[in-house]
Amino acid sequence: MHFSDLQLTPNRNWKPGSAENERPRKGVLLLNLGTPDEPTPSSVRKYLREFLVDPAVIQLPKGLSFLNGPLGKTIAMFRAKHSAELYRSIWTDAGSPLLAITRQQAEALQEIMPQSWRVYSAMRYGNPSIPSVLQQIERDGLDELVIVPMYPQYSGPTTGTAMRVVYDYLGGDDHPLQLTTRLSWYNDHGYVAAQTDLLRQYAATHNLTPDNCFLLFSTHGLPVSYVEKGDPYPSHVAETVALVSKRLGWAKSRWSLAFQSRFGPSKWLQPYTDESLESLSQSGEKKLLVCPISFVTDCLETLEEIDKRYRKLVEPNGTEMHVCPALNTFQPFIGALKHLVLQGCSAMSNECHRLGDVAHTKTQTKVTLNRTDSLVMVGASLAGRVGAGCGPRLDHVDANTLRQLKRPAYDIPAFLREVRDQCDLEEAFIWNTCHRFEVYGFPKDDSRTPQEVADDIAKKIAEGMTGEIPAINKLFGNDARHHMLRTAAGLNSCLPGERDILDQLCAAQRLAERAETGGTLVQSLIDNAIEIEKTLRAETAWGDFAPDYAQIALQYAADKAKVDFGRSRILVIGGSTTSAAVLRTLTGHLGVSSKQLTLIYRGHKHGGHLKLLRKAIGQGERIRVQSYEEKVVDRAIEDSDVVIFGVDGETTLLDPKRIKTCRGEDAKPLIVIDFNMYGSTSDLDELDAIQVFPLGEIDRAVNASAGDICADNDFQQALTSVEAQIAAIAHQETSTKGKDTIVPFETIASSAFASPLERSAR
Repeated sequence: MHFSDLQLTPNRNWKPGSAENERPRKGVLLLNLGTPDEPTPSSVRKYLREFLVDPAVIQLPKGLSFLNGPLGKTIAMFRAKHSAELYRSIWTDAGSPLLAITRQQAEALQEIMPQSWRVYSAMRYGNPSIPSVLQQIERDGLDELVIVPMYPQYSGPTTGTAMRVVYDYLGGDDHPLQLTTRLSWYNDHGYVAAQTDLLRQYAATHNLTPDNCFLLFSTHGLPVSYVEKGDPYPSHVAETVALVSKRLGWAKSRWSLAFQSRFGPSKWLQPYTDESLESLSQSGEKKLLVCPISFVTDCLETLEEIDKRYRKLVEPNGTEMHVCPALNTFQPFIGALKHLVLQGCSAMSNECHRLGDVAHTKTQTKVTLNRTDSLVMVGASLAGRVGAGCGPRLDHVDANTLRQLKRPAYDIPAFLREVRDQCDLEEAFIWNTCHRFEVYGFPKDDSRTPQEVADDIAKKIAEGMTGEIPAINKLFGNDARHHMLRTAAGLNSCLPGERDILDQLCAAQRLAERAETGGTLVQSLIDNAIEIEKTLRAETAWGDFAPDYAQIALQYAADKAKVDFGRSRILVIGGSTTSAAVLRTLTGHLGVSSKQLTLIYRGHKHGGHLKLLRKAIGQGERIRVQSYEEKVVDRAIEDSDVVIFGVDGETTLLDPKRIKTCRGEDAKPLIVIDFNMYGSTSDLDELDAIQVFPLGEIDRAVNASAGDICADNDFQQALTSVEAQIAAIAHQETSTKGKDTIVPFETIASSAFASPLERSAR
């Protein structure tokens, strides 16, 4: 069965403006690689230029990215004529097979989707372009959009670069669409079942069995250097092949996996498809069955490279070669796409082994991730600087709403216990910062559904709130973990890439231990997130971007107040991770001697963040109090030039009355910097000698600095890379039903700067 044998599915897409139909509210966007408009040298040259100048296709060393354009255009000029001949050999009356079949897939999916849905398709390169289709989606007034890259196995040069164009067009988190992405579905039950059924039917039609035929799974290759940088593609392909072969029941000794479409001098994944076919033919195999396992749409690689070029390698030896078509519009596959859109990936049980020859493992991290698939995250946050990126879609609240929803640090243990007991959680912790209040929990095995549990947590968070209840985010399983990893890497912060977020995560774990709501599940989850964050920074360009919130904030205050902190006596009030970050910044970046510092904190001698605080303050004075109302605090305020609040509480600690009490009626000049979201001061503007920097002003200064960081080209490249890697890690199946899992970092992380795949340009 070839492209010419396919039956066209009638197009019953929704028609914009049709009075007989209710306006569709939800949409599906199928993304494929692309193709030239015509099989002519000029058209192919135009297509190749767009393809080859993409920095995700040809990755150049840092500092040489300016050569991407000239290099891509030069290669396109020399390859256009030859590539046009290859395209002409497969061109049909319907045009390019890749474009025509992708449209048919969209039409077939439209046939079985609910009436409120509309299906679109777009190409990463060529027409219809992703921006042009997104413009149409906006004109059609859709509210929700599910994006399905037509690549089951994630890779940077396919899914990664396509999603980058989507996010660039939509402008991060400001677009009106509720966006959902299916970044990888290599082990989806419906997809695996459809691929197996198609292969079984094809083999039966041609009387092919393991006794008389060798089965070769062929997939697009990838340079080894890109895999070593973290692209998960080979491990995804290996798992798909293992699942299909096991379900098919084909004898293990009678199948193998190989990689096609290599070019250039670099080393690519092996074994190579052409060499494997030649070797099998020469060894005496009389029948070969090739399954293009990573291709769900027939294209140049299946119709010309495999079915024409590779066939010539084996037939002279008397070998009969059969090529199973791609899934195309195979009805079980279209049904699987529908389920993927509506329900998400339903992973098939992975009890089969991985193929050793494609396990490119460089670094292994042992983590226990029991029941990660049951994880729920419920909470609210302020909008981060870089937007949703590749992460789950979130609704954000304003600062005033967050103040009403969150609890002060000293109330967290009791609140955690209430949440655990009243919402049927086995373990839970709360990530509580100036910019977020999020509950992470594991429902009990015998509890209700995760959605029901999350609804109860949301009600608990909003308990006692006056006025309209805001939309509280609820994430489950991989989406919850994805969000957690993005947050740990600083992608959900107002200052992208900040490192102090990890201290706050560790503080969350300690509070959970104190509340007796955190155990091995919470510890494993947090340890894993921290380990992944450290590895990402060590092995990618993201490590070059680690701005310090406290440093930017304090430098801003010093510059605006025209004060040299290095000559000031500074009092820090509060035993929080924020206070520790402030102390580190003062001594490490602003030239303040630790002997000029005084820290006043409330708590136990050996609890909380005391170890962090001791290290941060060095030889400075530490004073432990039971209440910030004590006289010792007044004396410290009296002796200080700068007071910095790192507390997290609703009590006003400094007002004009207290200032006059400890500093006299004619108050001496004082700089007050307040990192407390609730506000530790009130009415100090009445005093001419007092200059106050509240959290709102600090945040605006940090946001301005964040804007400068985001405008940097190197930052954008690093951001794209780390986003793709986190997405791949988060959606890697790691639940092991109680057993420890060895997670090879290099085989589950993904690189956005993927290989120079010339998928449709050969």
